[in-house]
Amino acid sequence: MSQATAMAVFRAADGAKTQDEIQARNSEMHAAHLSSHSGDTDAAYAVAGMLQHFPTAGVVKLHNGSAFLETLTPAASAPATAASTGAKGQFWLHATGVDICVATDTWLRFAGASF
Repeated sequence: MSQATAMAVFRAADGAKTQDEIQARNSEMHAAHLSSHSGDTDAAYAVAGMLQHFPTAGVVKLHNGSAFLETLTPAASAPATAASTGAKGQFWLHATGVDICVATDTWLRFAGASF
């Protein structure tokens, strides 16, 4: 089985697909979901957009389609402003969303919403 490169469904622009093509994509995506795990080694089967927790290092990494490259680590404290001290990849969870440091001393706030 080939590894999926992204968690996605077929687009209309891809044209009509056979039942076998649809089943193959579903199987790839299912295998990717099953491989999501928490451990200190890279998941054996991962796709772009997958997050993995590395407990010993205390970080979460984002898979870019080739490898787990982007590391997210908890910040020592909540950023007070968008220009608060921080390093790329730090995050802070709060009651209304998450703050992520996207560059040195540059924070973005993402508000959560219930669904």
